[in-house]
Amino acid sequence: MAAFFVPTLKTIALKIGLMVVVSATSLAIAQDDTLAKEKAVERYVNTSSSEAIYQQIILYVASENQPNDGALRRILESKEAFQVYKDLSKESLIRTFSLDELNAMADFYGSVHGVSASKKMVAYATVELSRIAQEFSDRLKQRLKEVPK
Repeated sequence: MAAFFVPTLKTIALKIGLMVVVSATSLAIAQDDTLAKEKAVERYVNTSSSEAIYQQIILYVASENQPNDGALRRILESKEAFQVYKDLSKESLIRTFSLDELNAMADFYGSVHGVSASKKMVAYATVELSRIAQEFSDRLKQRLKEVPK
């Protein structure tokens, strides 16, 4: 009965062949996934929402770095700077999001509602979330005062 479990050369060759096929298939799927993600990211970074976000980044960077410096503003508004932003964004997006998420983002931010939401997002993130965080902190401090020690 022990001989039954002893692998033959044919069995070993079949297992190795199967592993090679599985590995090659996995590599092909991973490459397809990467190509598909690159296409989805390209769709997203070419939406007007991506440009709207970049315009908000320009305002932020300019306010943080000598706001009256015309040279900085000209550089930030150049096509070259926008391309650098897009390239950095693509790398980060591919690392961070799944293919389905990237496609959903490209679909949403390419829509009329997505463009409108992206224009409001920076203000929401900087003004409203700061207000919410402060209000939450104030309420938490008040509640902690009410809790018996």
